Amino acid sequence: MEHAFVIPAFGDSPYLAGCVASLHAQRGPASAIVVATSTPSAAIEQVARDAGVALRVNPTRGGIGADWNFALRAAQAPFVTLAHQDDLFRDDYVERMRAAVAGIPDVLMAFSDFDEVDPQGPRPMHPNLRVKRFLVRRAFAARAAVD
Repeated sequence: MEHAFVIPAFGDSPYLAGCVASLHAQRGPASAIVVATSTPSAAIEQVARDAGVALRVNPTRGGIGADWNFALRAAQAPFVTLAHQDDLFRDDYVERMRAAVAGIPDVLMAFSDFDEVDPQGPRPMHPNLRVKRFLVRRAFAARAAVD
């Protein structure tokens, strides 16, 4: 299954380069990586150039929904992961997502879990994260889940 990552970048995030590095570190077949932005800057251009990834600039600014739709179109792949510019991905992310949706011909969307990380490393479970996980599990309780 052809897969691409797209990072909807906004402003000059100090985390963008780390996000791109974690996407380059994926195991298995390579996925295309695209940075999409409606707020082009020298910093975003430099990260894309240094990482050797495509940069697509949205000529219009229509808000976050329009930016994400532009980013999805820029990825040009049937299976796309929207990667927030401050996200870091485990090196087995694509491998595990491909396995999770394999054999589901009509899959439209898949969600993954996450850990929160701060400068000291992974954060322990806290009430806010517990509520987020509860809400996601409740919203998709009738759907297949892979742990």
